[in-house]
Amino acid sequence: MRCILYAGSNVTLECSAVGNPPPQVTWHKSGGTIPPNRTELLPGGLHLSHVRKGDEGMYVCEMNNGVGQPVRHSAMLHVLGKQNSLQKVAGCQFIHL
Repeated sequence: MRCILYAGSNVTLECSAVGNPPPQVTWHKSGGTIPPNRTELLPGGLHLSHVRKGDEGMYVCEMNNGVGQPVRHSAMLHVLGKQNSLQKVAGCQFIHL
């Protein structure tokens, strides 16, 4: 998934899995840390509030239930400057890598 957002926006990076036993879902940010005060782990993903330029980067979700290999999905987050009234709303789209 690739997300292009304006600074100050909120976004939920999607990642969910089902299995038996139920998988554990963990998130990390490649080369950085996930902002602890502005994030919330949801059943379907990771919610980031009031994104900043420093939040840019690759976020990786890993799903593992101990059966077989873990499954990973990634989301690239790009943060633009503040939106003005003439700019088109940005968003997220799924991309196949």
